[in-house]
Amino acid sequence: MAARRSRTWRSFAARPRGATSSRSSSASRTTRANKAAGIIINAGAYTHTSVAIRDAVAAVAVPVVEVHISNIFAREDFRRHSHIAPVAKASLCGFGVGGYTLAIDGLAALIGARRKSSKP
Repeated sequence: MAARRSRTWRSFAARPRGATSSRSSSASRTTRANKAAGIIINAGAYTHTSVAIRDAVAAVAVPVVEVHISNIFAREDFRRHSHIAPVAKASLCGFGVGGYTLAIDGLAALIGARRKSSKP
């Protein structure tokens, strides 16, 4: 799916919340060092509980797209709140694993629009 775009994509998977938030909070340094242009994140259950991940996402200067395999709004009440959505550029849920393809396409569009708007 990422091959459809003329970009290099890197993935990072972490189970412990600390690894996810530290990886996200270092995204500003990653942007300069590796030219990362955006982040796609599925924080799983931490979406509903982690202010640390929310703060890390809010701190980065690149667009962030939040992805959930299931529709969090069709689940239990406590799963309907996302700490990440208010600070993410976009959120997707309920598309199954196909949501990642949509997130890649959406992030690529956001990056393209951002680059166009920054040109003189």
